[in-house]
Amino acid sequence: AVVSTQSGHYGREFKSESTSKAEEITRLKDEINKLRDVLGILNKSPQKQQELLDSIKEDPDTDQKEDVKDTKLPPQTQKRQRQVAISGESVKQSAVDIDYTEYPKDADQKAIIKAGILKNDFMKNLEHAQIREIVACMKPDHRKAGEWIIKEGDPGQTLFALQEGQLEVIKNSKVLTVMGPGRVFGELAILYNCTRTASIRALTDCKLWALDRTLFQAIMMKTGQAKQKQHLDFLKSVKLLQDVPEA
Repeated sequence: AVVSTQSGHYGREFKSESTSKAEEITRLKDEINKLRDVLGILNKSPQKQQELLDSIKEDPDTDQKEDVKDTKLPPQTQKRQRQVAISGESVKQSAVDIDYTEYPKDADQKAIIKAGILKNDFMKNLEHAQIREIVACMKPDHRKAGEWIIKEGDPGQTLFALQEGQLEVIKNSKVLTVMGPGRVFGELAILYNCTRTASIRALTDCKLWALDRTLFQAIMMKTGQAKQKQHLDFLKSVKLLQDVPEA
């Protein structure tokens, strides 16, 4: 009886470990496919290459976000303004004009969205303030089984986080993987302003959270401006610098 109990325990442990490894392999395959898509996008467009290089070179401590106006600026300043956080697309609307409505979420729902962002290779390096605002502003989006959430080749406008249900990822009519709760997807389109690189369909009824690209970009700009103000306020508090005029 003791041997039987131990065998059952080890069997369950082995099954759990195998399931965990299978999920990790699936996640890594998904990330590899995304990286291939990004490389494909960049290879097709020199402009996208430059935008990505600009976003990578951006110093996170000096996220000088653009105050969008039609005034003439020196070329160096114009180039600097195009670099907005990690995104390859410049913001074309002032952050103050955006609706920052926050949608109610319980602690578990917030945790699932945040965990999905932190597991996403393209978004995990966002600042805490940016993640907090993204989580707060994502709105509920319910889909029925069989419904298309994303279609390959369509313009990308929305970032999604899966709360409940299962989704299948399809590319060139081939199912690549199945996603469960806690996954964030659709980020390539809002980061690099490109068309959808794969299709995603609901296998079951799903509860999702959604954030459109305009709001995402505005959050990137808003948080950068807040950080800049903090730095300026600190410098103003230093007595030796109080008589130094602002540039």
